[in-house]
Amino acid sequence: VFYELGVRVIQMTYNDANFIGTGCCESQDGGLTDFGKRVLKMMNRLGMLADLSHVGKKTTMDIIRLSEKACCRYPCRCL
Repeated sequence: VFYELGVRVIQMTYNDANFIGTGCCESQDGGLTDFGKRVLKMMNRLGMLADLSHVGKKTTMDIIRLSEKACCRYPCRCL
């Protein structure tokens, strides 16, 4: 749906944990969830960019390790 509306970059979390992964303000980082892995796979297939701003360290590393496409930490740089 978001892709059809023109969205091409998705911020995976914003400080707190969500259904995708853990944000940078959480005391425990559980990494990318199973749902998050499915979201990332779909984003890769569609050519959408995963924004790692405000994402926890383990979640960030999971996304970088599993993504088949480039990721970014907007507004800093591509990873």
